[in-house]
Amino acid sequence: MSMSTFRSLLPSVSKAPASQHSKAKFTATQLKAKVAPEVIEECLNTTKTSGFTTRDIFEAVPEIKTAYQTPNALGTALGTGIKGTGMGLHGKGGAFARCRENASLAASCLADEAFGKLAADLGYDEPEGLAEAIAALPAI
Repeated sequence: MSMSTFRSLLPSVSKAPASQHSKAKFTATQLKAKVAPEVIEECLNTTKTSGFTTRDIFEAVPEIKTAYQTPNALGTALGTGIKGTGMGLHGKGGAFARCRENASLAASCLADEAFGKLAADLGYDEPEGLAEAIAALPAI
């Protein structure tokens, strides 16, 4: 039997359906945008001296907590991500650092309107006020 004819002897089959359990609830971009305001708020919280964790963000954003059973996907999105798609937050002592770099990285995940809304929610008259507060945070 030649190699080209063996295929005609194989039965016709279809691929298994994609697993519904591993389907992402949100794209990396959507996930980062949903948690970015909380990351910024954590960075601005100067009453805490230690960093913040993935679990802190997971618990603080009800939409994410409802969509995911565990914070694994969120941890990936806050860190380096898959193929560099994550937010790229800087760590410090096993947690994410409260610093201008992390707040700026989170801010870059927000549309202008979302950043303006966050600024208003945090009591700033203009988005520039929030940007100045972020710039005034300590460096890593």
